[in-house]
Amino acid sequence: MATEPQIRETAARCVSCMVCYVSSGRMSQVKRVMTAELKETTPFVLGCGVSDSELDESILGPIEAGLVARYGPAEGLKLSQEFAGFFRSNGLTGSRPVPAPPPA
Repeated sequence: MATEPQIRETAARCVSCMVCYVSSGRMSQVKRVMTAELKETTPFVLGCGVSDSELDESILGPIEAGLVARYGPAEGLKLSQEFAGFFRSNGLTGSRPVPAPPPA
């Protein structure tokens, strides 16, 4: 089981990855690097043995708060949902909404 400081550090690292991605202008190269780094986080989170509600409270909640604080409610929530969708695509769940895919 992960300690509270480890979980906070994981959330901070995820926010940092999203900030780097946005600051790059959402370049595809940076998205690939961000995705690789976030994939390294997935086994840690899975190994924590947290429930969906604990995942929301311990990881996704602080990530959303950090992104909203940095980018404002509209963009911050959009980025948070994008991040939550990434987590779900890598085997994590949680109960926060996932954005709809962009129109084709």
